[in-house]
Amino acid sequence: MVLVVTTQTPAALALKEGAKTLPVVMIGTGQPVETGLVQSLARPGGTITGVSSQVGDLESKLLQLGRKLVPKLSRVAVLWSPSNPASALSLKNVQALAAKEGISVVPASAPGENPGELERTLSALARERLDVLYVHGSYLSQAAAIGPFAVRHRLSTISAFTSMTRDGLLISYAPDLANVFRRGAYYVDKILKGAKPADLPVEQPTKFELVINLKAAKALGLIIPPSLFARADEVIE
Repeated sequence: MVLVVTTQTPAALALKEGAKTLPVVMIGTGQPVETGLVQSLARPGGTITGVSSQVGDLESKLLQLGRKLVPKLSRVAVLWSPSNPASALSLKNVQALAAKEGISVVPASAPGENPGELERTLSALARERLDVLYVHGSYLSQAAAIGPFAVRHRLSTISAFTSMTRDGLLISYAPDLANVFRRGAYYVDKILKGAKPADLPVEQPTKFELVINLKAAKALGLIIPPSLFARADEVIE
């Protein structure tokens, strides 16, 4: 039997449309119901199942972190990806939540997520009066470039991916991806042994990690609140 494992929402959607009979195990994709990957978490109803990242449910938590870092938080930039439906939904969630809190949202994107476009996008953001930059997971591979920009412009950065914090962003609240991938292997095993994706409910992560990059905080001249330090699962020094 052949199956495909993917961690990307656009890839999973392409497989759903272009390879309708091929079993697909998604690992850490965001908002699978809302993006149309599955009918529901309990009953996927097609050829796709696996583990959601639950990232779409974390925006409220991330905005809370933003307020902890910047108590008078008033303007948040969201670096999102128009080519990723989960990223577009994440932006909408942030906008809706921020509106209730009286926080302005500045959307920004780098088409194709390439270095040249990212540099132009960040240069445009530098002209905005921002308090916090929320970086969507579409820019996972570019966190190392975003970190120095944030330091130069004294901008706190938050994300829902631990690896982005290790690559230079300030703080993240994210699912334990090691455990998410272990659960993904469970789905691969089940399907290879004959189970149908439609019969395997989509799981959501149960363990989350708060990671703080102290090196980034020091470079920003930012004092991390003791309450955040007390809750941190990892502090990068």
